[in-house]
Amino acid sequence: HFLPQIHDLDWIHQEYPQSTFVLPLRDPEQWAKSVGRWFNMRHRLQVEYRMRQINVTVSMHHPNQELGFLMDAYMSHTRNVQQFVQNHPSHALVQFNLTQPDAGAILANAFGLPESCWGHHNKNAIRKTGKQK
Repeated sequence: HFLPQIHDLDWIHQEYPQSTFVLPLRDPEQWAKSVGRWFNMRHRLQVEYRMRQINVTVSMHHPNQELGFLMDAYMSHTRNVQQFVQNHPSHALVQFNLTQPDAGAILANAFGLPESCWGHHNKNAIRKTGKQK
């Protein structure tokens, strides 16, 4: 799979030099645990990073190496996008924490749409209830 926000920021800048980057944030460990439950995503990300020769140092501060890799990939990506936008000031960057109650207000303010347009609509029903719908 191809992740342009990881591999082709320069292309995005060339084609859309005044685009707005939206960077949802959350606790890296919670993100890693969530991604770890998606159809072998950890392996797919590792292959993608290796193919593109993107270095991600496996976190030494986490005892679970797989989780540590995902956490470090998340933190590396977050820093990369932030640095890219800082280096290319024609872009705007909208950052918000998905788990904070003000996430909808931040997005509403940034894009001029009502706060009610923004919410968490793809919650995993199995995790929430413990059983499949």
